[in-house]
Amino acid sequence: LSTWVSACQESWNGAPTDLENGILGAFEDFLDALVKLDIPVFIVSAETGMGVIPASAETRQFCDILGMVNQRAAKAATEAFFCVSGLTIKIK
Repeated sequence: LSTWVSACQESWNGAPTDLENGILGAFEDFLDALVKLDIPVFIVSAETGMGVIPASAETRQFCDILGMVNQRAAKAATEAFFCVSGLTIKIK
């Protein structure tokens, strides 16, 4: 998801103030499509909220939007895992 959010942010042609809603809306559409699949789907994303606060406004916006996308993905998932330092922790 982190690469997808980054690509959306880089290719955004709308008003800067609409970026968050645009990406979140597109992700909700993606989640709606996943519900229709009859196969397991694994979603992988980076965690950006546990480190240093970025200096640039654009990078802070990326981290905020990715955090919201990650929350929506975890909420929609039947299971969610946090992987760090080679360890996997089930969080849902």
